Amino acid sequence: MARIPPHSPLRRSIRDRITRNDSRRRAFIATVASVVVLGAVAVIDATWNCLNPEPYHDSHLSGRGWVDELMEGHRDRMKDNLAFRPTVFRKLGRELVQRGGLVARRWVDTTEQLAIFLYQAVTNNTIQKAGERFQRSNETISTCFKAVLDAIISPGFRGHYIKLPNPDNVFERILKDPKFIFFKDTIGAIDGSHLFVKPPSLTQGRWRDRNGNLTQNMLAACDFLMFFVFVLVGWEGSAADSHLYQVALASSGLTVPEGKYYLADAGFASCDSLLVPYRNVRYHLLHRTRKNFLTFVMHNFGTWSNTFLES
Repeated sequence: MARIPPHSPLRRSIRDRITRNDSRRRAFIATVASVVVLGAVAVIDATWNCLNPEPYHDSHLSGRGWVDELMEGHRDRMKDNLAFRPTVFRKLGRELVQRGGLVARRWVDTTEQLAIFLYQAVTNNTIQKAGERFQRSNETISTCFKAVLDAIISPGFRGHYIKLPNPDNVFERILKDPKFIFFKDTIGAIDGSHLFVKPPSLTQGRWRDRNGNLTQNMLAACDFLMFFVFVLVGWEGSAADSHLYQVALASSGLTVPEGKYYLADAGFASCDSLLVPYRNVRYHLLHRTRKNFLTFVMHNFGTWSNTFLES
């Protein structure tokens, strides 16, 4: 077998290859050793934290203490933070307990649960920030929010305050003003409103409205005393108002007596139970009465939005 000369290019190539392989081997061993050491440190740290947990929420002012401070302080301070003054806040809490079935948890009473719900509804903060405010875990904040929401939409509470109008009652202004007598069979106004939402990325397509925003479409009806008489929520922003109205009639409890109707805009289909304007028709001032009545529902939406979304 022939011997390779010591200074030949082939010998240098073999030597360089062996050197590179040794460097790669050492780098691989160092990487594996680093991963093992870091993993061991992480396991030790996690075990130590489990055996000796460090409290995260350690503020001296608890959530219930903050709520008590609001109720005993200036009445507008609670309104600025939770949208209600103390008197209304206490009455709402009693109603949710008596009619909605809201019950106290082991460490969180009904007053603090309601405060958590209102705080998130008013500020639109994350669960983490609400947890820091009330010194509670994220799970507790989420559970309390859902408990109050279930109490609000329960049949006992919702059915007591949101009732369909009595078809035999005619709005007093309609009876007294000859200009409005044509609307004696009107029982209210109905419209939809889009509210911004943050759905999961996989389902965002169906939540986009015609303007490209991520919203849910809420259908609501009001009487002429500016009370909500029907609400349908939870539908995607891509759903049309007319479709929501058909769903409300079919399966959500909305009923319109024969011969009666709601006022609506051109986004709804023309039918016996809705009075909608003709498209591309210019109405005179006298005929704009229907539009004036429709402002009742929009004013209710605006009041509700200003209270809970812009406080």
